[in-house]
Amino acid sequence: MSKLKGLNRQSLLKVLSIIVICSLSLTAFASCSGRQTARSTRKHRRSDREEEETKKTKETEDTGETTETELTDWTEDPTYMTGAIVPDKEPIVIYSYNDEAVRIIEDFKMLHPDFEYDFEYEIVTSGYVDYVNAVEGSLRSANSGDVDIFFAESAYVAYFTKGDDSYYVAPYTDFGIDVEAGVFEAKIAPFSVDMGTRDYDGKVVGLSYQTCGGCMIYRADIAKEVFGTDDPSEISEIMGGGTGSFDKMWKAAEELKKNGYALVSGPADIYRMLDCQSSSSWNVDGGLNISAERSIYMDYAKMLIDKDYCNGTAEWTGEWYADMGGNGPREVFCFFGPSWFISFFIADWGSNLSGQYRIGQAPMDFYWGGTWVIPSLKASASDPERKAAIAEVLEWITLDSSDTGLQYRYANDLINYSGAKSTVASMEVMAKTDGSSAFLGGQNIYDYYLSAGKSAKVENIYQYDDEIGSLYKQSVYEYATGEKDLTTMLNDFSLQVYGSGYI
Repeated sequence: MSKLKGLNRQSLLKVLSIIVICSLSLTAFASCSGRQTARSTRKHRRSDREEEETKKTKETEDTGETTETELTDWTEDPTYMTGAIVPDKEPIVIYSYNDEAVRIIEDFKMLHPDFEYDFEYEIVTSGYVDYVNAVEGSLRSANSGDVDIFFAESAYVAYFTKGDDSYYVAPYTDFGIDVEAGVFEAKIAPFSVDMGTRDYDGKVVGLSYQTCGGCMIYRADIAKEVFGTDDPSEISEIMGGGTGSFDKMWKAAEELKKNGYALVSGPADIYRMLDCQSSSSWNVDGGLNISAERSIYMDYAKMLIDKDYCNGTAEWTGEWYADMGGNGPREVFCFFGPSWFISFFIADWGSNLSGQYRIGQAPMDFYWGGTWVIPSLKASASDPERKAAIAEVLEWITLDSSDTGLQYRYANDLINYSGAKSTVASMEVMAKTDGSSAFLGGQNIYDYYLSAGKSAKVENIYQYDDEIGSLYKQSVYEYATGEKDLTTMLNDFSLQVYGSGYI
């Protein structure tokens, strides 16, 4: 039934798209290039990532302190001038969206005291739009561009690996790095490599040190009451873990409802599982396309609301956060997310439930987040000695699975010292790391995060996935809650996407 509905929506969407395109041709949108319009729009619309940052910065906002920092030259701090630096060698320039990159590079310098090159940093913390523009400006400046290596999050990494800017970055093989052997040895998940693989020539231009496969994050106390067990493997089975289907999850939702509990907080909690299984791109032949998997999300979102399986919240709202601590109208059984979602959101907003949460396998593989490390064409044009030095840094961050490589140190909290357990790209590293978490009742997070996200699809990644996906979730929420009918919702969604220049 869902498949037939998806096909009908596809036909409806095509008609609506034609109407939208024609109407837009009569407006001022026609005078703007798609890229310029999209860039402009991003400055006025909050992305998923910026919504995440809202919570992280609320404390400083409450005190009136500045929460946005412009470009920062970290080399002004003399404590960073360590190692066997040769003054006449050109420094390696690092761009990042936060100061974690500084901590990573300084850790590299500490472990490599004979490294002869200094580093300079450009840290842009005023939002991902400003950061993307800063990186892009440096990459495209033939004479004045200075970036050698930059860090990119999943929300916008496709700009540089799949989109317009992929022509301005360099493959890892240009630095003499044996990517295939390194990936095999470190046991890096295919989706992570695919995300950093350039479309037009199939070369790897970015690799990640974080991998953010997702799991089911459930309440053990509720599981025990409703299902008679809180064992992760048994609950995974009850919820249809790894089946690629929500059939068992809906049966579990009925049991939870009978006992006064909500399956999830809101419709968007299940979105990423479907999104990461998408069989086609948002952009097909220059037109807006809703894949079968994303189309089914409309049905499921409405089912969650109509059958009272959720509390009806929207992401990044106070109501959503309250549900993490069991403070909503009904207690919520589970959320779905990667390890950082536990560490920085559920463990914070649900601190009163420490020891009550567990993780298990989600019904469908998905990922949410991650950071890729990408070298520039300028770096690949360096002299052989400098190029080899850059290669050493790249390999240490992304492919070194030894106990002195970044990923082992990152997984063991030797970089940020946050007290949080973190997943990394290397499954070899996670397999030898103690991931026990007090918040999860002593459970080892790597029991499930080790293989999470392995079958997520990234071959249909589009450079404006984050922007379009955010608009779509909001649009479907309006439909599911009865604010708009299906036709109106699809029409408005199409107008937003085309009007913003994303297609």
